Amino acid sequence: MSALTVKGWCPSALRPMESGDGYLVRIKPRSARVAADRLRAIAEAAGRFGNGLVDLTNRGNLQIRGLTRASLDDFSSWVQASGLASGTPSAEAIRNILADPLGSDNPSATFDSHTLARQMATALEETASLHDLPEKIDILVDAGGPLGLTDATAAVMIRAEGNICRIDLAGGRTGRSMPVADIVPAVLRLLGCLLAWIEAADRRPPMARRRMAQMVDARGADIVFDAATVGGTVVQAREGSVAPPQALFGFHAVGSKTGYLGAGAPFGSLQTDDLRLLADLADAYGDGAVRLTPWRAIVLAGVPVRNAAAIAMAAAGRGLIVSADDSRRRVIACAGAPGCSAGLSPTRSDAEQFLDAACPIDGTVHLSGCRKGCAHPRPARWTAVATAPGRFDVIRNGAVTDPPVRRAVATADLAATMAGLDDRSVDAAWAAA
Repeated sequence: MSALTVKGWCPSALRPMESGDGYLVRIKPRSARVAADRLRAIAEAAGRFGNGLVDLTNRGNLQIRGLTRASLDDFSSWVQASGLASGTPSAEAIRNILADPLGSDNPSATFDSHTLARQMATALEETASLHDLPEKIDILVDAGGPLGLTDATAAVMIRAEGNICRIDLAGGRTGRSMPVADIVPAVLRLLGCLLAWIEAADRRPPMARRRMAQMVDARGADIVFDAATVGGTVVQAREGSVAPPQALFGFHAVGSKTGYLGAGAPFGSLQTDDLRLLADLADAYGDGAVRLTPWRAIVLAGVPVRNAAAIAMAAAGRGLIVSADDSRRRVIACAGAPGCSAGLSPTRSDAEQFLDAACPIDGTVHLSGCRKGCAHPRPARWTAVATAPGRFDVIRNGAVTDPPVRRAVATADLAATMAGLDDRSVDAAWAAA
C-alpha cells in the first residue's frame, strides 16, 4: 500500500508527516510492551528507511525520522508485514492507546493494563464505524503503581478504582466505575457518541468541535455517559499530578529478587545502536521486552537484583540517563531546526549548551523550537520559546503560549537569566517578609 503523506499533522506508521529532515513515521505499540526482537527490527528499519534517529514521544510511541519519498512505500510495506501497524491508515490513525509501562509486573495492580490495552486496540481496529474519528482521539489505560500515569490525560481515561476500573472523560467532573470486563464495550459506545456529536456539529459551521473535552463541556459528562448507556457507579473526577513518577530512572527493586530499570533518552532522541543495546539487555537480563513510557524513557522489567549494576552501567555507557541526579532528565527539547521545518533554532544543541552552563536551576526546563510546544504542551518551571536562531523568549511557570518574562535571550545566557530571575524572586520574598 502506498503511504499517504500528511504535512503539519500527527504522523502514524501509515501516514507520514513531512518535516525538516525528511518524513516522520510513528510506531505505536498496542500496549506499552515491545518485544526485544521487534525493537531490533525497528532499529534496522530506522537505519534502512530513515536517517537512524528515533524519538521517544510523550505519548509512548517510537518516531522514526528522515524517511525519503523513495523509502516511504518500502517502509509502509515493511511495517504492515511486520504486524506493527493496522491494516488500513484510518484504523492505524485512531489506535492511540497509552498504557502504564509495568503491566503485569506492577506489584500493586488489580488488573493487567497491557492486556486491557491490547483488547482496546483490537476493538478499535475491528470497529470500522469508528475509523472516522479525529486522529488525535486517544485512550489511557493505567493500573497505577510506581510508574502510574497520574501526570497524563487523554480523551478517555481508564484507571484503577479499588478492585475494579473507572472511566473518566477529558474535561469531565464525574466518571464511572465498573468491572474490567465491561470497559471495552463501554469505551466503544462513548467514542460512538463522540463521533455522532462531531458529525452533527460539522453540519453547522464553524467546524471546530472535534474533541471529547468539547463535547463534555457542551453536554456534561453525566449526559454523555447516559447517552452511551454506560452504567456503573458515579465517581468524582481525580486530580492528576503534573510530574513524572520519582521511581523512574535507574534500578528499582520489586520484591526481593527482581526489579526494573528506567533508562532515559537525552532530549528524547535515540540512535539505532541505542535500541539494539536495550533489546540485548532485555534479552540478557530482563523479560525479553522493553516498555515505552510518556516520559521519554524506556523501562526494562524482570531484571534480577544481582544484575542491576551491570545493566545500569551498560545503559550509561551508551549515554542513556539512569540516574535521577542526571541534569539532562530535567531538560525537554524538541527536534528543533533543521530536523523540524517549524523550528527556529537547533534546540537540542541549545539544550547541550544550556547544560554546559551548569547554573543551579530548579524544576523542568522546556526548550521549544516554535510556539507549538509539541515536546511538552503543559506548563513547566521554565519554558524557552525560540524566536530566531539562538534566541529565546523565557516564560516562568507556564507553557509556550504564556507571556514571557524576558525576550530574545541568547542561548548562552539562558541558564544565567533563569537563575537570576530565581534569585530576584527569593530576594523579593525576603524583602516582603
